[in-house]
Amino acid sequence: MVHSALANRRCYAKALKECAPEALSLEKELPKIKTPALILWGDQDKVIDVSCVPVFERGLSNHQTAIIKDCGHLPKLERPGETAAAHLGFLKKFIKRGSI
Repeated sequence: MVHSALANRRCYAKALKECAPEALSLEKELPKIKTPALILWGDQDKVIDVSCVPVFERGLSNHQTAIIKDCGHLPKLERPGETAAAHLGFLKKFIKRGSI
């Protein structure tokens, strides 16, 4: 199923864009999120490219970013130790600030 989805991702993206371009855009909604957010991404993500990270960074005023090297779309499965460390670092930072 994953191989099929990856092989056809351009077709799916085109169809979704043509059907509901605004439904897929989070950019205008991101500034409404005030809760601390962890932007966690694999640098080899083939489903949603890592180039999307700056969009989230611009839109979220209270965030921390962790890009996991040599990792695809599923950091929790592919790099569980690094993912856990990113989560713990995020929680420690924002608990210390009293944000969460």
